[in-house]
Amino acid sequence: RKLSGGEKRRLYLLQLLMTQPNVLLLDEPTNDLDIETLTILEDYLAHFNGAVITVSHDRYFLDKVTEQLLIFNGNGKIDTYFGSASDYFIQSKEKLKPKEEKEHVIKKKTTNKAKKKRTYMEQKEWETIEEEIERLEKQQATIQDEMNHELDYVKLGDLQKALEEVTQHIDEKWERYEYLAQFDD
Repeated sequence: RKLSGGEKRRLYLLQLLMTQPNVLLLDEPTNDLDIETLTILEDYLAHFNGAVITVSHDRYFLDKVTEQLLIFNGNGKIDTYFGSASDYFIQSKEKLKPKEEKEHVIKKKTTNKAKKKRTYMEQKEWETIEEEIERLEKQQATIQDEMNHELDYVKLGDLQKALEEVTQHIDEKWERYEYLAQFDD
């Protein structure tokens, strides 16, 4: 009765692992566990001889313990990927880039009819916006690379927040780019 939620979860996990199962089904196993327990769990799963099926949003944990990913895309569509979760996300993002660039070109063509002139400040912004987007995307890639090699969960959380901020800035810059692209040069 005196154990906290995390302590109860650790005790239950310990009881389960002592039975030496050959299949483990884990649903968000990293929730409510401290760093020491997470490290022990990762080590155990790395040397586990059975099958492990886990559901998790923790990319770092998935990178450490998985060999194959099943990605549920909705509408009954499931993709299979052999490799790390980080590699999958990088690869899927690269697949989207050419499609996004084509959409930008299509939008430019459809908005050519009723173009106006940019203001002086908008023209200055237009001249540098592509470089800013490129700089932000490099910063995003650097953060993702750091996350792939980071072992400290606190630092990993900070990196995740930084990644979310940079991604938001990139999205905002792309929206601004689309707006500025509709004007005559």
